Amino acid sequence: MAKHLVPDAMNAQAETHVFSNERMGGGATYPDAVDMEGLSGDQIASQMTSANGTLLIGGHSRPHCGLFPTQDGLIGLCAMPDGGASGRCLQGTACFFKGRPIVPLQSLKAERVFYNGCTTAGTSTRRPDLLDASEMIAHAVLRGPAREYVGNLRAGRYSDQELSWFAALSAHGLRPAECVRLIEARRGDVGTEKLPSLVHFGDVQAPPWPVSNVEIAQPTYRENTMTLAWTGARSIKTALITDPAWLLAMGAGKFTIQTQNAEPAQIAVLESPFDSALYVLLDCGSSEPARLKLTRQDTSAAPDFEAAAGACLSESYARLAELARYPAFRDALGLNLNDLENLMLTEQWELKSSTGVPPQSTTNTSPGIQEALRHTNACILTVALAKCSGKWSWQDEYLDRTLATPESTPGTCPTCGGATVAYQNASLLNPALRRRSVACGICGIVQDQPDYGLSFTLQREGLITHGSEFSGTVRVANTTNRSRDCILAATVRGAQTPHANNAITAFSIAAQSATSVPFHFSTQALINEVVQCWVMIVCDGDIGFAGRISAMRSI
Repeated sequence: MAKHLVPDAMNAQAETHVFSNERMGGGATYPDAVDMEGLSGDQIASQMTSANGTLLIGGHSRPHCGLFPTQDGLIGLCAMPDGGASGRCLQGTACFFKGRPIVPLQSLKAERVFYNGCTTAGTSTRRPDLLDASEMIAHAVLRGPAREYVGNLRAGRYSDQELSWFAALSAHGLRPAECVRLIEARRGDVGTEKLPSLVHFGDVQAPPWPVSNVEIAQPTYRENTMTLAWTGARSIKTALITDPAWLLAMGAGKFTIQTQNAEPAQIAVLESPFDSALYVLLDCGSSEPARLKLTRQDTSAAPDFEAAAGACLSESYARLAELARYPAFRDALGLNLNDLENLMLTEQWELKSSTGVPPQSTTNTSPGIQEALRHTNACILTVALAKCSGKWSWQDEYLDRTLATPESTPGTCPTCGGATVAYQNASLLNPALRRRSVACGICGIVQDQPDYGLSFTLQREGLITHGSEFSGTVRVANTTNRSRDCILAATVRGAQTPHANNAITAFSIAAQSATSVPFHFSTQALINEVVQCWVMIVCDGDIGFAGRISAMRSI
């Protein structure tokens, strides 16, 4: 496919439409997003298709389709050449969105489209027998009226706030290629991406995208304070800072913010690579007036006392405390956390009475704590199996609580053979608690496990997915100097009947050793399209995913 990608300056429309996945997902509501409250999936699909001017979309996606949540269920963003009319997807399999509204991406009316999802800018694949280039999102969008397009080459952790950044930078007069460069720089600053991913399809000299609903504040300075004021006429609020003293203070994070109502406010700051300037974006979600007073500080930031306190706890307690904050586990783990805390306090006082000096941290070796951890592990597994019976997205549990740093070396997906990216995810409250996740652009997350001296890998050799049978082996390695009590579970995601579709094995692994743990079960799930088997391990108050098995069945 070839297309002359130049903006149509004669008919450029400034109207901007933002469809934010996070608006429906319970997260922060970013400015300028289409208000979808009370709208059906059909109505939202119609608005997205008919939107003129600039269209900004944030949401989950695969190379050939996107998923967008609405109040009455998911709608599909289809890249198939027939726009999903046949109800068929890759290799003739049934469409995942059968019976739900479909947005044919080639039918979008917008002249400028930014789809901020995983692999939305892919133009080819290593597996043309599985996925033809014509079935990829970028090709579909550019088959339609769009004259410029922005998307991501890789799978990653992309925020809908980047949609607001793109609109704000465009309002400041930056070309789309320059906006792409600055957003990539921000991803590096916050640690969500190391490898380049965002690309612009179009002329590098293309003019700034015309956008609506962006208001630029003019800063006023007085001694060591700066005031930014917005009238509220626009919902995306931004400013440009060029004062040298403030550039130094904001670059070092040495400033405080006060709003007109004394309520907390958050701003995002982005340094310009082209000149001595900082772009500011106010993180709010309305068209109300806003006024910020910023004060420069000469002292360094206060230490993170919560993180320092967490370092004094035993690792298991710290991990359980972190897990208990996740939405899925919050109600179930509160009592277990209290029990474990009481046992740890008891151990502390006993050691103090015998030695006269309290220890700096407790251990996992006492019988009472070991028994409490075994009970807690069983509770974690019960919650995970119940959640897996639906369409659970595990990574969404901790997405906003961690800082992700991509590893620089890509890998290979064990399922489809495509490229993968690994992320080191550190807890924001206790950076010593880390997880490592591996993502594939086609398959999604293929592995996710805590970094606590226990590693596990689903062995692809000997894997059986025949009919309703699932069998395999997980290789587990313990690099710590103590034995570990673990539970392995394999279950069918979305089976609706969790207790009839899983295998559970409790096992112990000695210090500094490795072992292979087999599993086998027959699924009773009435799934005739794609069956996903998840393999999990629970140990020491945390949960990890060794891998997943996908079995496709034609209908």
